[in-house]
Amino acid sequence: MHPAHQLIAQQISSAASTPHWTVYITAVVVPVVALIAAWIAFRQSQIARNKLKLDLYDKRIAIYDVVRKTLGIATSHGKLTQDDEVEYLSGIRTAQWLFGPEVAEYLTKTLWHKIVDFSLHNAMLSSTDREERSKHIHARAETIKWLVEQYDELDKLCGPYLRLKH
Repeated sequence: MHPAHQLIAQQISSAASTPHWTVYITAVVVPVVALIAAWIAFRQSQIARNKLKLDLYDKRIAIYDVVRKTLGIATSHGKLTQDDEVEYLSGIRTAQWLFGPEVAEYLTKTLWHKIVDFSLHNAMLSSTDREERSKHIHARAETIKWLVEQYDELDKLCGPYLRLKH
């Protein structure tokens, strides 16, 4: 074989055994693209989780506000109207699904029963029996004191559900 042909054959042979630069780029690009896709998916899951937290927060704070409003009316005006009571019951109806069982129990049983007692004592203030009236005045005063203390109790129970942690 001619020496020039031999030299060309050697160059072609050595070029064929060395990978082309695009092979290196392809080997690096594929994992980089996969990492970017994984990072985007992770961030999207974080965004979805934070949106869920915000949606839950909005629904929970609405219940919290209704309860505080009811306590405020009862303690500042000394009575609740039937509309106030209906607004309270309507406002807390979803609490069992948005809060834990201890909050739902507190709102639907403990606090609601005191609200009913409070309304009963207010209704009995017009009693003509002096002793009966006196008993209800005292019970009403105790109930108002108890209702005032419920601001702190409500904060303690609802606080863990109303914190937005990231």
